[in-house]
Amino acid sequence: MLISIITPFYNEQESVKPLFNALLPILESLDADYELIWIDDGSRDETWREVEACCAAEPRLRALRLSRNFGKEAALSAGIDHANGDALVLMDGDLQHPPKLIPDLLRRLREGYDMVYAVRDSRKTDGPARALFSRLFYLMWDRFADTKIPRDAGDFRIMNRKTANALKQLRERNRFMKGLYSWIGFRQTSISYEVAPRSASKSSFSLRKLMSYARLAFISFSAIPLRIWTSIGAIIALLSLTYAAYIVIETMIAGRDVPGYATIITAIFFLGGVQLFSIGVLGEYLASVFDEVKARPIYIVSEERGALP
Repeated sequence: MLISIITPFYNEQESVKPLFNALLPILESLDADYELIWIDDGSRDETWREVEACCAAEPRLRALRLSRNFGKEAALSAGIDHANGDALVLMDGDLQHPPKLIPDLLRRLREGYDMVYAVRDSRKTDGPARALFSRLFYLMWDRFADTKIPRDAGDFRIMNRKTANALKQLRERNRFMKGLYSWIGFRQTSISYEVAPRSASKSSFSLRKLMSYARLAFISFSAIPLRIWTSIGAIIALLSLTYAAYIVIETMIAGRDVPGYATIITAIFFLGGVQLFSIGVLGEYLASVFDEVKARPIYIVSEERGALP
């Protein structure tokens, strides 16, 4: 068996060597051959130079440098596309995904599963705002999304070649990998792990980026935002008809009523805000469709180092 270890990097020059030194003893202890597929996702620091140095020291390391920062989802997709292994391990480069867990992932895969994902035991390494946002995201996802995803399972996982080939068929540009892992199906199971502190660099995912990522996730895997505004429109129309009937009856009983200026202005601004917000929701879906129609590549590789396929 050949195992491909796929790791994306973005501005993580301090993490490259520690990960390299931590991975090799673990991989050498496996009863399988291995290759390393490392992707520099357009880093602006010395990450690529550090990766090149590791390539010179390890002939089984293949490095890809993307032409710019395409995002972690695109970098993972590049690794999956270029991997040759019978089993593929996806992991981050900051050592929060412990390499010592790889033998356990491989053991569960050999039990007959197509994919084994790692679930974090806790979120104590996250700040309060990020932990709260994550809980709210999974709560809304479980309730509204069409494709279910396991809670607190990230990209750290192992999959067989059949599963990897299925993922390679999904060429959408707006990629939410956690949703894609679940959408393809197959036999999947989990193992738990304790998230380690980051080895050096800071996370590039700010709260604003996480919110944008959540928006992308819902647009990619749920039509609920559109259906919600359909329901809201129907409710407002029903309330309007009810209020109109009330005015007619009141006028017939008590005489002609002069409507208040404040009521009219409030209703106009309220309905205008609802319409603009609903148009914005439609625009998000339309922009996503526009991105897909352009059919641009998910990523562009500018340089390669190390072993060839």
